[in-house]
Amino acid sequence: MAIANQLFKPAIAEARMLGRRTLFIIGAGAGFDIQMPMGDKLARRIAEYVNISFEDGYRKKSGNDLTAEALKLLAREADHRADPNPYYHAGRQIAEGLVGWSSSIDGYLNRHQDQPLVQQCGKLAIAQVILESENGCDMYVDPRSPRGLSFRDAAKVRQSWFQQLWSILETGIIRSKNLESIFDKLNVITFNYDRTLEHFLSMGLQQAFHLPENDAASIINAKLDIDHVYGQVAKLPWQNRGHGLAFGRKPDARDLVPLWSRITTFNEEISDAELLTKLADKVSNAERIVFLGCHFHAQNMKLLRAALPARGGDVRIYATAVQRSASAVIEIESQIREMLAPRGGSWHVQIDSRWDCKELFREFDTTWSRQ
Repeated sequence: MAIANQLFKPAIAEARMLGRRTLFIIGAGAGFDIQMPMGDKLARRIAEYVNISFEDGYRKKSGNDLTAEALKLLAREADHRADPNPYYHAGRQIAEGLVGWSSSIDGYLNRHQDQPLVQQCGKLAIAQVILESENGCDMYVDPRSPRGLSFRDAAKVRQSWFQQLWSILETGIIRSKNLESIFDKLNVITFNYDRTLEHFLSMGLQQAFHLPENDAASIINAKLDIDHVYGQVAKLPWQNRGHGLAFGRKPDARDLVPLWSRITTFNEEISDAELLTKLADKVSNAERIVFLGCHFHAQNMKLLRAALPARGGDVRIYATAVQRSASAVIEIESQIREMLAPRGGSWHVQIDSRWDCKELFREFDTTWSRQ
């Protein structure tokens, strides 16, 4: 496939890459640059989809067609004659109680954790909206496009923090010498369900270094460790031996049915001991930690608490806190210090309500590259 833009054109400069072992912790706000929904926008869309009702008992008058069909299939998984109306009723409950009354779909599902149909309906809708949002975001690549391997809006992606991260990673990399070291010193923890970062980095390797998708996938799968704390909406095909859902592919009803079980909301207890140990070790071993678009929920910060025994050493923390109040910034800094306490050593926190993801990179990308 032809290369259609110069978004990932390698720079010619001295080798820099990441100067320290760096952990990026990514929250919902990090998707803002490329038009991924979050917060109230996500909640409103889910409420619209699950508000399924009928006239005369059979003519649908509200709700999303695909959501309704997927819920029917979900209801009939065990019994093909089962009535889907209890699922539709659960959807109407969500629509009624979500918009205007809940700050997020996660918060709503937490309040109704004793209602299994509400949980299944809500999580299925989350999966649907995330997959459709990948299709609608600036980073979508249409495989049928005459422009070839190109983002829908390459200019916006170029202006995003994704491109700023890539500029740090690729500088000093020579395809024939050290390409497999491109992700050295990089670790990622994300609280998001989407696959935007994996998709972006795969595109970067394919465009900047002219790799086939399989070769790009091999490097990412072997060298980059990304933990989706609350689940990944679906594996990308190159992550799962050809099985999975391609980035931006619109799902059908049968695709959606199993996906609800891949979703864990932030209020649910994470019981995967291996994952919890891994998260704590990543925090403990990092020499630099960068929070991008995080809300700093108490549950999330608890999951990130560093592991014992104390490792000591110095760690630098950088965090976005765009439009947060002065008192909120103070509280967030306190949460970060509590998260780090078990590791011992020293730390320095840089956080400012003026910084979104792009501004944080603009402020510190040179520091991150060289120190």
